Order: sequence, then structure tokens, then C-alpha cells
Amino acid sequence: MKYVSFTFDDGRRDNFTCAYPVMKKHGIPGTLFCTTGYIDGTWQKDESWHSAGEAIHVDELKELQQNGWELALHGDKHTTEVHDLKCASQKMTQWGFSTRPIGFSMPNSNIGKEKLDAVVDAYLGSELLYIRAGRKIDTKSLSAKILFALYTYGHMQWAYNRFNKKNLTELTNIDRKQIYSVVVRCKDDPRMIARFIEQMPDNTCAVLMLHSILPEDSQYYGTDPWNWSLVRFERFCEEIDKLRNADKLRVATLEQIVNGKLGR
Repeated sequence: MKYVSFTFDDGRRDNFTCAYPVMKKHGIPGTLFCTTGYIDGTWQKDESWHSAGEAIHVDELKELQQNGWELALHGDKHTTEVHDLKCASQKMTQWGFSTRPIGFSMPNSNIGKEKLDAVVDAYLGSELLYIRAGRKIDTKSLSAKILFALYTYGHMQWAYNRFNKKNLTELTNIDRKQIYSVVVRCKDDPRMIARFIEQMPDNTCAVLMLHSILPEDSQYYGTDPWNWSLVRFERFCEEIDKLRNADKLRVATLEQIVNGKLGR
């Protein structure tokens, strides 16, 4: 069996207004990594977050959780400093989300070994269930750039598969301190991602890293790579449903994957 986990970074409100209704229709749960300072307005989002509009509301987070979503941490001010992670954890508890241990997604996807070790030593196993990272592949390498161009502009499935195969999680060997992601960006083809998932080895999980899901007439759509059109997202969820109905795939939150509760 193959597995997929939908994860969303930051706490963007479009995750609730756009992604959630589609996923609820298909019975797909998600994992939302909350940047708590962005959500409560005590921290202003970085200027590079062009596609991010309003932050999700706390009562909307509660509705997501009540409908099977996992709520996890993404820092208070979008950093991987130990004190920032502690602040985010405290705020989530104050808002009524007290589940421990809890998942954590690295802001900016990757951090230096020293900072990662500090977080692992302070929290992993007690406060933190796992740490989700970005891609394992070195995207600055020439080979990765060639593969990216071939699948983005040449629409070559084999190039997409080769680019992402290192980013899969082996369920028999989950490294909780660094779970890698299959990153979804603005120009990505939903059918290509679905075919990749269908063709990946059994007992592996594609942990999708998503950000904004936006209608194409939104003022934020296409303003940076960190958004996907609502139309593409709907097509992708339909493809995932086909694989589930054919008993080729299961979908679960990342917490469920890590804890061996492998979805349906």
C-alpha cells in the first residue's frame, strides 16, 4: 500500500475557505502547521509571502480539528529558535489545543545542524512528535535544476519522479527528526503528482508540502511560487480519490503516519 499526507504551512485562511471544503467533500484530512504570531496578529508575515492574505482564525482551527485535521507547530515568528517554538506551543495550549507530543514543521524548510540539534535535544520525544523538513534533494545542484526544468516546462513524468523520489518517507524507517516533503508549487501539474504517487513503491508516504490554495481570480494568485490554483487542487483530490477507490492508496494526517495509524 502507498500513502499520502496533505500538510499546509503557515496558517493561511485560504486553507480553511478553499482547501478544506474540497478535502471535506472527499473525506481527506490534513495537517496544518500554525505560525501562531501570524494567526494572532502579533507578528507581521514576511514580505516574501506574497500569496498569503489573511491568517486563519482560531475558531476555524477548532473546526478543522473537530473534522479530523491535525494541528501542529510552525513557530511563533516563523523561526526554528527554541524560544520561538516554546512560545508557539504555549499559545496553542492557551487556545485550547493541548495535544502532546505535537508535530513541528521547520520554517524555511531547512536549518543548520546546530539549531536542529538544539530543538531535538529540548523537545523531540517529549513536546514534539516529529519534525517535518523540506526537500531532501539539493535543489541548487545542476542535476536538480535540469530535472525541474524538464518536468515543469517539458512535462516529463520521469523527471518529476526522479526529482522527488528521495523526498519520500519509508514507513519502516521513519526519521522523526527530519521527515522530508514533496513540495507543491504554483506551476505543478496535479495529474503528474498523482501519477508519481501511484508509481511510488509500496510502504512509502508522499508528505505533501502545500501553502495557499487560491481561485485564479484572487489578487494573490501567482504572486509567488507558494500557491496552487483551486482548480488544480480539486483535480488532484479527484485523482487521489480514484486511487483510494481502487485500493491503491491511503490518506492520513502526518501524526497518523508517524504513529502507524495509516488512514483509509
